Amino acid sequence: MVPTDLKTIDPNPRGGGRGGRGMWVNGDRVYGASRDRIHIFDRDLNELNSVSNGVLVGSHEVFMERPGFLCVAATNVDAALEISLEDGEFARTYWPREDQRLQDSLDLTPMDVDKTIDNRALMVAARTHFQDPSHLHLNAIAWWKGEIHALFNEKGVMVNLDQSRVVIEHKMLHLVHNLVVIDDQLFMDSTQFRTVCQFDLPSGRLVRSLALQDLPWVRNLEKSLAGPLWRRLSRKKPDTPWWGWSGDAAFRAETPGSRRYRLCRHCTRHDPLH
Repeated sequence: MVPTDLKTIDPNPRGGGRGGRGMWVNGDRVYGASRDRIHIFDRDLNELNSVSNGVLVGSHEVFMERPGFLCVAATNVDAALEISLEDGEFARTYWPREDQRLQDSLDLTPMDVDKTIDNRALMVAARTHFQDPSHLHLNAIAWWKGEIHALFNEKGVMVNLDQSRVVIEHKMLHLVHNLVVIDDQLFMDSTQFRTVCQFDLPSGRLVRSLALQDLPWVRNLEKSLAGPLWRRLSRKKPDTPWWGWSGDAAFRAETPGSRRYRLCRHCTRHDPLH
């Protein structure tokens, strides 16, 4: 999976222009987001088509609320975009930095972005917008109670974009990834604290957290790898959150209320953990 413009140099030291970001599976189709494009595959990962547009920049997590459209976190422009998988046109857009209520509650200023031009190369090569005090780093989206929600990674908040209000504000949401909602529970991964967390959405309360570095098998796994463990959260079944690592492991909580966990390595070994 490669971005639209290979000539644009991405100064991200982790090679942010390469590879896939958010992924979604629906029926016999697999949807994957690269930096500025949505790729459409069959179940054997043969690419069938791809769509893009001029403000889909720095895509991260994706979410499908209805067939034929994909919601994408466009992190470089601090926007949530619902895109037609047929032609790449917008069905819905959310620009929270232009929302007066969110400006007031989070002390935000609008972003200087011209939506009428192609920003895909412009917003990658010039990364000064990341130093803007109002930068949200909107990198994940989720659906809860019929409304779209977003993670403002830099601000440490989860926001209801349809109602323009903060749902959860907590230090564990600062610099995190992923929003996985199961019933009224939110699961997320804290990169900063190396902790996986569960929140109760109606109350905004932190229900439980698990510091991964406290688990001996995680420490052993990290020692066996050349680089750090980059974790991301997903959902394999409707009631089961999964965490994946860049090494060779997947980790899941068996049910949202369970304290039993399971490690799967190379999809061949299953070690129950408590």
